[in-house]
Amino acid sequence: MGGLSARVLREPPSGRSWLGFAGVDGWAGLGAAVDPAAFERVVDLDAVDVDAELALRAVPAEEEPAESGPRVDVAPEDLLPDEGPEPAEPADVPDPPGTVDSVLIIARTATDLRRAASLSALLPDAVHVLVCVEDAPESHGIALSAELGQLPRLSELKLRRAEGGWVLDVWLAEPVPAGRVLAIAARQVTWRRMPPAPRPLAALAGSSVAEWRPGDPGAVPMPLAGPLPVLGVTPAADVVLRVGAEGPAPAETPVPVADRAGLGTAGDADLAGPESVPPVDELSVNALGWRFGVRDVFATLAAGANGLVVTPPDGPPLRLRDSGAVTNRDTARLRLVRAVEVRWTGAEPVAMVRAVAGLAVAGIPLYSAPVPAAARRLLGPALAELLETATAETLRDDLRREEHSVRLRRAAVRTHGTRARWRQLGVLAGVPVPAPPPVSVILCTRRPDMVGFALRQVARQREIELELVLTLHGFTADIPEVAAALRGFERPLTVIEEDSTTIFGMALNGAVRRAAGPLIAKMDDDDWYGPEHLADMAMARDYSGADVVGCGQDFVYLEEHDLTVWRRRGNEKLSRHIAGGTMMLDRSVLETIGGFRPIPRSIDTQLLLGVLDTGGRIYRSHGLGYVLRRRGDGHTWSEDNAFFLEGDTWRWQGFHPSTLLEPAEADRPVPTVTVPLPDTVPGGHPAPDGTPAKTAVPR
Repeated sequence: MGGLSARVLREPPSGRSWLGFAGVDGWAGLGAAVDPAAFERVVDLDAVDVDAELALRAVPAEEEPAESGPRVDVAPEDLLPDEGPEPAEPADVPDPPGTVDSVLIIARTATDLRRAASLSALLPDAVHVLVCVEDAPESHGIALSAELGQLPRLSELKLRRAEGGWVLDVWLAEPVPAGRVLAIAARQVTWRRMPPAPRPLAALAGSSVAEWRPGDPGAVPMPLAGPLPVLGVTPAADVVLRVGAEGPAPAETPVPVADRAGLGTAGDADLAGPESVPPVDELSVNALGWRFGVRDVFATLAAGANGLVVTPPDGPPLRLRDSGAVTNRDTARLRLVRAVEVRWTGAEPVAMVRAVAGLAVAGIPLYSAPVPAAARRLLGPALAELLETATAETLRDDLRREEHSVRLRRAAVRTHGTRARWRQLGVLAGVPVPAPPPVSVILCTRRPDMVGFALRQVARQREIELELVLTLHGFTADIPEVAAALRGFERPLTVIEEDSTTIFGMALNGAVRRAAGPLIAKMDDDDWYGPEHLADMAMARDYSGADVVGCGQDFVYLEEHDLTVWRRRGNEKLSRHIAGGTMMLDRSVLETIGGFRPIPRSIDTQLLLGVLDTGGRIYRSHGLGYVLRRRGDGHTWSEDNAFFLEGDTWRWQGFHPSTLLEPAEADRPVPTVTVPLPDTVPGGHPAPDGTPAKTAVPR
């Protein structure tokens, strides 16, 4: 911990103050020469004991009136205001139990802040709440939520960036639950007012419980011995998780109880599987900020004298938390590393598994020797196999490195993500868990000869529930080749026949009206899609918090030249442009912008502009599972094709997609005429297999 927290704590607020911190390795980690006696309570939120905190909240607070005094002064240049608002007149009644003047929350990273948010219900009420995140990468940004303006009796608020972090300072005219402000701040770092919540609803008992339910202010604190709180006649949770409990669960608990050992205990390595390990918070630790084209810098992850350490050949080592939990700041520091070798010798299995899972969720390329049996059970077979099959040599290739990263993300999120973990726990407890939302694919085509190809691209999608709304624009379904393709499609299907005079934008709006799902995905009739394209876009939607997700035109097949181009433009970031045939968005977003414009062309560009103009965000995920087909007249060079050959590109003769596309043999293109590229074509790199950059070999 460093300068920002020290400045925040340099002059603690007067009156009764409560301080909580997360991710700072104890009081000494705050880096501030502050007497803990200056605070009524100092709480390490990483090691909080729920029983003890609930007992304290039940003790009435002192009935003396709160003192008023100066605000926290964190910097000479007025990082925070010098004076607070005028205090309200003291009430004639004492403050309720669990009320203080000020609550300060200090977190090292956004990941630590979201973990602390799961303990929101344990925080006291206050008129002054200050939240400080010490280390926040610029690439992750910070949003100022409109929810803050809805706090009752709000007097003043400030959000300031300083010294690589940020401080949120809120003053109110009357006490409010400080946990409410903490919950809003935790949502801000995901850029969503309502980030997806894990299900089933959980009650947490024991110590270090926040590790299991990051970012969920709705988690219910509960004593180990019970009882589970009841809302009217309804239990407040669907399942109880007890961490470090000794003895059986209370018999009167009306919902299933899951017991887990305390972190780092001797028996942890003998647990059954991934569900025995705390999850990764994929809303703060994810692929955002992915980098390609990095130097050949290989680091190692191994047990050191003071815990797990990632050591690059040059530069300072990165020490992970003792528990193995990975933060968004850890992954940001590793983006310029080509790959990390995992060395299992001497490492505590649970901590190492948590570190590997966290880095994999973020897409950090990892490889290792055979995974030890104990760690393999906790990692899960899919993730362990990916670690064992990758090598330093294969990861030197930029394309293979990114493909490996995507496979790691998929396996890790599905096995170790927070929502996946709680689905596993729900199934084990016999609690029904809602399925992920289905996707409605809208596909509009004017070409009867492409219907069969397009339906095959949709039918091959896996790891996602979908329906297809197919619009036949200017022809009918009784054409023999169309009818045959429709009969062979085994997913839910709605067919719309639109007159050729219907404007394209209106045809798409008609498809949206007929769609049943809450998510809308647009696909084109002549492009190639990998079998996990839609699943990847849905995953990106979850972790990015964006209103529209998609991928770029990274892989392009120039049909008239029989040439595949990989355009390396940068992915896993906010963008203004994505390929129209890859867009996925909530139905509500379409409703907000008024749907597709009633125009015949540039439909996708206009939709994206509408999203940006209404304050929405567009996220560009990886493009390895999509290939844009660029058609020509087969006779002359088209100047438009030069656009796809500009900048940093790799080129292959023939059809050469990423291995993530997994193309069916029947869907590969069969070129008939190949037009050579002129000498004036912009330069590029030859493909890794040595194909020249500027020649197209006639077939």
